[in-house]
Amino acid sequence: MQKWDAKMINFYDNATSMLHKIVTLAAQQQQLQEQYELQMEEFEEESEKCMEEIEKTSNIRAVTL
Repeated sequence: MQKWDAKMINFYDNATSMLHKIVTLAAQQQQLQEQYELQMEEFEEESEKCMEEIEKTSNIRAVTL
């Protein structure tokens, strides 16, 4: 019986450890997803500004020619 109890305790310890790792990875994944989304928003804003500047420059060239 003690051998069985020791195996069950070991199993529960391993299961708890694995669950902890899964929860940690899920939390890290969520943080990475949020960081990615913020970076993409910043990139899109910067890209739009660059496109506006290109259009302004193109319009200025067209007027001066």
